[in-house]
Amino acid sequence: LIGVVLVPFLLGLAQFQLYIVIATLALAFGFLFNLLINDIEQVDNKHRIVAGVFIPAIAIITIYVITSLTNDLSRITGIINPHNPLVVSIVYVAAFTTPYIIGKIIEMIKK
Repeated sequence: LIGVVLVPFLLGLAQFQLYIVIATLALAFGFLFNLLINDIEQVDNKHRIVAGVFIPAIAIITIYVITSLTNDLSRITGIINPHNPLVVSIVYVAAFTTPYIIGKIIEMIKK
């Protein structure tokens, strides 16, 4: 879902503005994901770890592919605004995993 939402931003925004939008969206989805994982009591630690690795891996692949396809679309439409798919993916995953990391740090401090 986030990949499709990013297409207009990828086409229209310059680097810095794009990274701000991506980080904001990723943080929002990261907080939502972290809330869901922590609130589901049936999820044991093994499944939390799998979800903590699997979901960001899928996100980085998806954002990479969407950015690459949007770069192709921008060339076709004449919009010259290419973005590095690897950098966009790293920004997204870094912001997406931040709530999880903060939650783990808070959990360690409480113990």
